Amino acid sequence: MPTVPSSFVPQVDMQDGNTVPLQAPGVEPVRNLAADQQVQLGEAMTRAGNVAWNVGSNIQDAIDEAGAKAADVQFLQSTQQLLNGQNGYMNMQGVDAESNFQAVNDAMIQSASGIADGLKNNTQKQMFKQAASRNLLAFQGQILNHRNKQVQVLAITSAEARTNEYVGLAVNDYNKRNQTADVVVNGVTTKIPVGSFNANVGVAMAEVREIGRLQGFAENSAQMKQLETKVWSQVATGVTNRLMIDGKLQSAMNYVKEQNKAGHLDTKTADSLMSSIDANIDRIAPTEIASNIWSTGIADSQTTGGYQLPIDGAKMTIPTAGAEYGVDIDAPPRTPVLAPFDGMVESVTTTDGVTDIVMVMDDGVKIKMSGLASADMVEPGQRLVTGEPLSTARKEPMQYQAEKNGKPIDPRNLNSQNPNINRENAKPPATEREARKIATDQTPDPTLRAQVLASVTKQYEQQQAYAKEQYMAVFNSVIDMNVAEINPALYNKLSPKDQQFVLAEQRERNDLDFEVQLAENPEILTEEWVFKNRELMTKKTYIDLTKESNSAEFKNKQSDAKVNADQLNETLYRNGLNDLASPKSGDDAQASASLYLRNSINQQIAIEQTRTKQKLSTDQIQEIIDKNIMNRGTKMGMWGGAGDKPIASLKRSEQAELGGDAFVSVQGINIPIADYKSAYNSYVKKHKRDPSDFELMGVFKLMQSNTK
Repeated sequence: MPTVPSSFVPQVDMQDGNTVPLQAPGVEPVRNLAADQQVQLGEAMTRAGNVAWNVGSNIQDAIDEAGAKAADVQFLQSTQQLLNGQNGYMNMQGVDAESNFQAVNDAMIQSASGIADGLKNNTQKQMFKQAASRNLLAFQGQILNHRNKQVQVLAITSAEARTNEYVGLAVNDYNKRNQTADVVVNGVTTKIPVGSFNANVGVAMAEVREIGRLQGFAENSAQMKQLETKVWSQVATGVTNRLMIDGKLQSAMNYVKEQNKAGHLDTKTADSLMSSIDANIDRIAPTEIASNIWSTGIADSQTTGGYQLPIDGAKMTIPTAGAEYGVDIDAPPRTPVLAPFDGMVESVTTTDGVTDIVMVMDDGVKIKMSGLASADMVEPGQRLVTGEPLSTARKEPMQYQAEKNGKPIDPRNLNSQNPNINRENAKPPATEREARKIATDQTPDPTLRAQVLASVTKQYEQQQAYAKEQYMAVFNSVIDMNVAEINPALYNKLSPKDQQFVLAEQRERNDLDFEVQLAENPEILTEEWVFKNRELMTKKTYIDLTKESNSAEFKNKQSDAKVNADQLNETLYRNGLNDLASPKSGDDAQASASLYLRNSINQQIAIEQTRTKQKLSTDQIQEIIDKNIMNRGTKMGMWGGAGDKPIASLKRSEQAELGGDAFVSVQGINIPIADYKSAYNSYVKKHKRDPSDFELMGVFKLMQSNTK
C-alpha cells in the first residue's frame, strides 16, 4: 500500500515537556482544489512508482554485489591455498618451481572459471570477472617472479654441483697436474696446460664463472675473482691432502707454494695448508729418523727430503771414484725410470742411442741420469712430479748423480740430515748411547735434533720391552716342558742363569713324579734306575735314593712297601679313585694328593708297628687304609659328604688340613700350614700363577730371613 509522504500530512510541534499544544495552528479558508489535486495525485503516483522501482533495483544490485564478493572471496581462498598452502607453489624450490609453474597458473584460471560458472546471472559474473581478472594478474606476477628466482637458483645450484664434481675429478688426477703442450702463436711457442687434471679444472672454472654471471658479477670484478679463488683453493686442498696421504710432504709443500705464488689461493687457505704440512712433518720426521738410525746408523728421512730413487729396489753399485760422483743402478731393460722429485727438465741429450737427462729440482738440487734408453718421453722445460715416468732403462746400468749447492754429493744422501755422510762406514748402533750420538752428530737443526733424541729413547724403551716380552714367552714355554722335551733352540736363547733355573725347576717337578712312581711301585728303585735318571732329578733326591737303595735293610723295606702299595692301589681302584692310585704325569695336584694319602697311611702303619713291636697283618693294614680313605672321602664328599671337590683339585694346605696334618712337606722340609699359605698366596699375587716347589721354597726362605 503506497505510503503517503509526510510532507503531505499536517504536523504539530512538541512543546516543552513533550506535550501536544492545546491549540491547533491556524488554517486558511477552504478552497476548491479538485482539479489541482488530481494533477498532484497523478504526479505523486508517478513519483511513488519511480521510488518503488529504484528501491527494487537497489536491492537487486546489493544481491549481485554480495554474490560477486562471495565468489571473489572463494577465488582468493582457493588461490592462496595453491600459492601459500603447505605444498603451495611459493614454497617450491629449484626444479619443482620450474616444472610446476604452468600447472599452478592453469589451476588458478580454472578455479576462477569454475567459480564464475556457479554465479546466478550475468551481472554477478561480470562483477566477479572484473575482480578476478585484477587478482589473477597480480597472482600470475607473483608466481612468475618466484619462478624466475628459482630458475636462477636452480642454475646456480647445478653449476655449483658441476663445479664440485669436476674439482673432485681434477684431484683424482693430481699426478697429471704438470702436463703441458707446445702451442705456436704468432711464431712464438708457448706451453699451455693439458691433460685430464687441467681439463677438469677448466670445466670447474667455467661453471663457477657462470655462477658469477647469474649473480650479476662482472667478468673481471673482485666478486668473480673471489669465486675463482675458491675453486683453486678446493683443488689445492684436495691435491695437498692426497700428497700427504702418499707421504710426499715435500711435494705437497712445493705445490702449495707454487699455487700461492700464482695468486690462486686466499691467505687463509694457504696458511692452513702450510700449517697442516708442517704439523705432519713435525709428527712423522723424528720417528722416521730415529727408526733409520736404529736400522742403518744414518739419520735419513724421506719426509724432510722427499726424494725417491729413479728405479726403486734395483741393484746399486758404487764406482771406484766414490758415491759422491754418482751410483750405478742396474735394472732389466725397459724398466721405467721415474722422476726422483718435483722439478723441471733442463736438458735431454741423446748420443749413439744413449740418453742423458738433467733435471733441476724444486729445492735447487741438480740431478743427472745418464745411460737411459728412451728420449721421447720428456723434453726441456717440462715440469715433472715425483714418480712421473721420464725414460726407461737400457741393458747397461744407468748412472745417477746429484749436485747440491754446486757440489757433488752421494745421491743416496738426498734425504739425509747430513748430505756428506759416508754411508759405507755407517752401522746400526748397539746401544742407546750410540744411537743418541748418531742423532746428535747427524742432525744439525736443534729443534729437530731434540725431537729425534726423544724418539730414539722411546724406541729403545719399546725395543727393550718387546725383547723382554719375547724372552719371557720363550722362558715360559721352556719352563712348562719336561727336561727331555725342551727344544734346544729355545733353551739356547735363555741366559746361563735362567738355563740353570729351568733345569732346577724341571728337576723339582721331576722329583715329585719320581716320588709318585716309587710310591706306586717301590720295586723300581734300584741303583741302576737311580743312575739312569740322575740328570732328571735334584742332587738331593739322587743322593737320598742312592743311599736308600744301598742300605742293608733296603730289600726288606722295599718288599714291605711293595705289599702295602699293591694293597692300597687295589683298594683305590676298587673304590673308583683312579686319580689317587695312578695320577697323571705332570699333574702336580693329583700327584700331591696321592702322596699325602700314601705318606699318611705309611706313617700310621709305621707308628702302629712301633707301638706293637710287630709287623701288622694284611687285615690290620687294610683297616688303616680304609680308615684313611673313608676319612678323606667323607670330608671331600666322595661318599655323600658335604664337599663336592676331588682331592686332586685342592691345594696342598687344604689336603693337609683335611688329613689332620699340621705341616706341608716341600722338598723334604715340613712347613707349617699357615706359613705355607702365606708363601703360596704371596707368590700367586705377584706372578699370577701357581709356584713350583723350588719357587715356593725361595719365598718361604725369604720370609724366614725377614723375620730374623
